[in-house]
Amino acid sequence: MIKIAATAGIMILLAVGGYLSTRDNNDLDDLAVERSKIEAALLAAKQRLAEENGKLTEFTASLQTAFPMGATIQEEMRKTSKLVAETDFLFKNATGKDPELIFKNPFSNIAINEERKKVNKILADWQKKLNLNYIGSIDEAESAKIREDVAIIKQYVEDLAQILSQLTPTNSNLPQSNIDLFSSELPSVSYVDDSIANIEAAIVIGNNPAPSPAPLPTLPTFEEIAVQEGVVILAQNQVQTLEEELAQVSQPPPLPEPVAPIPEELLPPVEPPPAVNPSPVFITGSRQIDYSQGIIIQPGPPVLIQGTDPF
Repeated sequence: MIKIAATAGIMILLAVGGYLSTRDNNDLDDLAVERSKIEAALLAAKQRLAEENGKLTEFTASLQTAFPMGATIQEEMRKTSKLVAETDFLFKNATGKDPELIFKNPFSNIAINEERKKVNKILADWQKKLNLNYIGSIDEAESAKIREDVAIIKQYVEDLAQILSQLTPTNSNLPQSNIDLFSSELPSVSYVDDSIANIEAAIVIGNNPAPSPAPLPTLPTFEEIAVQEGVVILAQNQVQTLEEELAQVSQPPPLPEPVAPIPEELLPPVEPPPAVNPSPVFITGSRQIDYSQGIIIQPGPPVLIQGTDPF
């Protein structure tokens, strides 16, 4: 009975193991199919994103062509904003209401914290002016005002450079290696000079526009551009979602769990092998001893021993 139960238990375990193995193979096949579907969907989504981005670029280019001064001013505003961001590492709360230099300012006549606060206000005012629907509103007066803003930012960068040039480990409590690093990371004021020059050139061109050889094509409305921007964002989100799904199904499958050992109670009992009786004849030297008869057998022909035969 024990043998039957043990055999049945082993067969059950083997059957379960075979099922798990088959199921694992099926899961791998399903993952391969799923991965193939996601890859195809991702390819289509990327193609759609490229098409929608192309449409948005066409809309943007047509407006920039129609308003060259506004397009140039916006581009220089973006460059100058990026340059200011490259100085953030020198301040605590750099973009907040109360920016503070991270080391002691050796110049009492340079209120660098107040300068940075003023620069932050300029960048905040620029946010609406950087929108594409504002490009047609950037006229000569607006451009001149933005040029003044850029000049203020230039002074801010120059003052930072002057402060860093006079820093020492003694007056700043900074190691010389940090001072050298700060100086090397500070953007050059020459970039601001380039922006000022480009803005001035754009103002001149705006006041003296070249005659158009042909009428401009119909421009997209700002509402159409806003809708197209939304379409691009949706396409970007779809691509991102599919990339995340593809990353999940592309992960290597987990290692199979180790098979639990068969419980001892299900194993058949181990029976000891049958005992083997030793040979009753033992040979030593030239004699044979037969333990079953209790006699000693001498080699050679039979010999009658006197006094041992009762008959």
